[in-house]
Amino acid sequence: MRHSRPLVLWAAVSSLVVTAAFAQGTSGGTTNKLEIYLPAPDCKAVVEVIAVMRGNEEEAKYATKVNDEKEVNDQRCHWTLNTYPHRFRTNLIHFSLRLFGPELVGLGRTRCKAPGWDDGKNTAWIEFKFLGPADQITLMPDPSMSLPYAREVKGDAGYVACTDTGSLPGGPLTLWNVRDVDLTNETLRLRDFESKKDVCGLLVNSLPAMKTARKKKGNPILLDRGTLVHALSLQRAGKDHCQVPNLSASAIDLTEKNLDKRGLTTLSLTVK
Repeated sequence: MRHSRPLVLWAAVSSLVVTAAFAQGTSGGTTNKLEIYLPAPDCKAVVEVIAVMRGNEEEAKYATKVNDEKEVNDQRCHWTLNTYPHRFRTNLIHFSLRLFGPELVGLGRTRCKAPGWDDGKNTAWIEFKFLGPADQITLMPDPSMSLPYAREVKGDAGYVACTDTGSLPGGPLTLWNVRDVDLTNETLRLRDFESKKDVCGLLVNSLPAMKTARKKKGNPILLDRGTLVHALSLQRAGKDHCQVPNLSASAIDLTEKNLDKRGLTTLSLTVK
């Protein structure tokens, strides 16, 4: 899959804009601890919080619940995240959360946000609202192979645009599963789907089988190579701004050759 020079430059400029947005804030502070606050009453159902720092899902960390009287009086839930051995500067980083309920049932995710800094207490803090509802998506290729993925979330009202990344299989968020995906508010891509040069990858949101998988929760939907080639063709012809529109026969043939070269025969999609 080829990409135009303007598209590459747009991606680079977008990255610089996000970095500049952090840098324009207060001077902030450097620490390895973050105080996390979630709004009540929804947060009362949360029993586990996983924080993603710098968009790296493979290094996600568990936060610790704080139980004190002040939490009850503030009508919000309080968690503390220790990022040791990594330290971070509050105005140069962002976090997002994955939230789990009883029996570790996925409840949802948050957008991405840069922490605030309390000069008086020398502490970093952050307050999130929930996104949701979220789906648990399982993607299993045949034969087994690594599937790098990217989760793109837009920014608004204090939140920043970000891309969380990881790779299946592997990582702390369960083998072959992308946890707590909000398909209404985020875009899920399988990067390098055709080859290492395939930046845009397969847009999971736009798969025709996604509607079926969401209706038939828990039932795997098998996508063969022909179905995947067709889905990629529709993606290029649609409104996916990551790609230059291209629906030519040569592009379709190239996609099929790339998938054949990689050895991918089927992809199983399950939504829970």
